[in-house]
Formats: sequence, structure tokens, C-alpha cells
Amino acid sequence: MTTETPGSATSSATEPPMPPTEASHSEDQGASFWFDSGAGARLREAATRASAASRVEQAMRLLSRPDGEREAGTAAIITDDVTDAWTPEAAGLFLDEAARQWTYCHSKLSFILRCRLDAGHTLTPEQVAGVRRVALVGWRREVVLAPLVEQIRSPLLNPGEPWADRILSEELDETWTALLEHALTASGSKSSARWARTAGALLERAGAETARARLTGWLSLVGRPRSLPLDGGYEH
Repeated sequence: MTTETPGSATSSATEPPMPPTEASHSEDQGASFWFDSGAGARLREAATRASAASRVEQAMRLLSRPDGEREAGTAAIITDDVTDAWTPEAAGLFLDEAARQWTYCHSKLSFILRCRLDAGHTLTPEQVAGVRRVALVGWRREVVLAPLVEQIRSPLLNPGEPWADRILSEELDETWTALLEHALTASGSKSSARWARTAGALLERAGAETARARLTGWLSLVGRPRSLPLDGGYEH
């Protein structure tokens, strides 16, 4: 019998072998393809016979493969109930996978994210964009992810689209940063009078002509193809 230590990825040689991964689709469609399928259920059931640490190790191997050979869906399924045994290195690989997809289905993503952050690692802008997209998905089973993601303040915008990339590349002073932060609080089809007053004051502080020219330049890039292509058919 092995003793499993949270944060450890060490497994005993006497553990049951991990299930084969041939059940994965030849063109991995992510965990959502398998979670509700018979193949996914069998794979998950077989995986639970091994320790959490050994499953995390196996998932790391699957995610470390070159493009076209990664088995992201299998990696997510065999670790879907793991709440410990995560390492910062494993967490980084899973967050990289989230960064590659429109949305990423892993019910313990908050544990993965917290492991990386608690170890003192700074997320890449692409990783931040990935977890933000996941947190927006309404059918997510893990409701604790959104409050955790809301605490990540940088970058201000998600990279990957030309207009956002342009803004992130520019040196913004305090007024423009405040203006963008205020813009992100807009909700609904019509802004409130209070919201409009604050926006007007910030635009006045930035200078009407300067603001018009800068905003026009940014908005002219909206709708252009993504600079960072993503896998999957969801758009959030």
C-alpha cells in the first residue's frame, strides 16, 4: 500500500498499471468528447485503480508529446477527480493545454491553477486567457474557478486577437489603464448614467482628439483573424 502525499508525483512500482490510451481519438477533441462516452467512462474507471500521483505522471507524458500526438482528452479524463498530487510542472502543462483551446474541460482546473500560483509561478498571458475563457463557460461543473480567475489582474486583456495585441503592446499611462478597466465593467446593451459619466470624465482626461484617434486605430483591427489560433469549435 502506498502513501500519497499532496503535491507529490511519485508512485509505487506495485501499483496497477495505467490503462492503455488507445481509446483516445486519433485527432484528440479534448476531454468533453470523452466524458460522456462509453470509452471515456471505461478509461476513467480503469485509471482510478492507480494512485493520483501516477495518473498525473501519465497525463504529463501525454501532454508532453509533440503537436498532433498529444492526448489532451485522455490526460483530462484520467485526472478528472484528482485534487492532490499536482505539481507546478504538471499544472503548467495543463494550463498550456487550456491556452490552446477555446474552452477546456477539466473539472479540477481550480486545483491545477492554484497549485501553479501557490508555487509562485507567474502565468503566461496565454495561460491567463485560457482560464478566463473556461471560467466564462456556463455549463462548467467547477463553480469555484471563476472567483479564482477574477483575482488575476494581468494582462488586462486576453492576447490572441490583433486589436487586443495592439493595446497590450502599447505603453498605457494611468488614465488609459483606468479607461480600459472601466470599459471592461460595461454590461448589457445600454450603459447606466453613472457608468457613462465616469467614462466621459476619463475620456476628457485623456483628451478628446487623442482618445478618438487611438480608439479608432484599435477598433479598426476588430474582426481580423486571430493571431493565436485556438483548437475546438467554441468561441467565448
